[in-house]
Amino acid sequence: FPSKAYQKEFLLHLSNIMNIPWAISIDAADSGYTPIVADSELMALRFGLFDDSFMHEHHEIKQGDGYNERCWQEIGKGTRWQKGVCGGEISYYTSNDQRNFLNPEGMYGWTWEAAAAKYHISYMLASSAPGGKYATVERFREAGMASGYKFRVSDCRTNGSETRLTVSNQGIAPIYRDAFFAIGNVQSATSLRGLLPGKGMEIIIPVALNDANDLQIVSPFILPNQ
Repeated sequence: FPSKAYQKEFLLHLSNIMNIPWAISIDAADSGYTPIVADSELMALRFGLFDDSFMHEHHEIKQGDGYNERCWQEIGKGTRWQKGVCGGEISYYTSNDQRNFLNPEGMYGWTWEAAAAKYHISYMLASSAPGGKYATVERFREAGMASGYKFRVSDCRTNGSETRLTVSNQGIAPIYRDAFFAIGNVQSATSLRGLLPGKGMEIIIPVALNDANDLQIVSPFILPNQ
């Protein structure tokens, strides 16, 4: 490891130049190697967290060692996910962990859905999962939908010149990039970025909605082929 002084210099520099969401390992909770947890200036940065052995056999305190959960608690403080994107990689501690984590009955006593919700997971790597017993297209879809944000329009009204939407986030994490409701080429001025789970907002699009299929979410960070 570089010195703690240089780590701080680097992280402060990174926070100034990075215009995309970024994260650091949960292992940075260890004050023996890094200065982060003990430094209020560093803890105030908008970084997310990366857990490279997610859902392993002793991930949770109640499962035994609980090192991972303790790291999340130390550096995450229960609220970091509200501003910094959280994710990681399913454990490689055994060759079956990645193949089994999609088991609807769970792995090591808890399910992917419960684990994702507890840590407000937005993304997860699991390159060996496609070779597992539970690697169906539908199960992957379910797992993906159980992570990140999920926007729901509960009310939509138009007066012929503008459209008003009542929108809530029914997912487990916010979206960390700007995204906007739009009708055709006309979009709202209000971004969905940062809308927390269980919270709602009113969106105004300055054009009438004539066909529900014309309502969409757009983002400058989505490539044309995505």
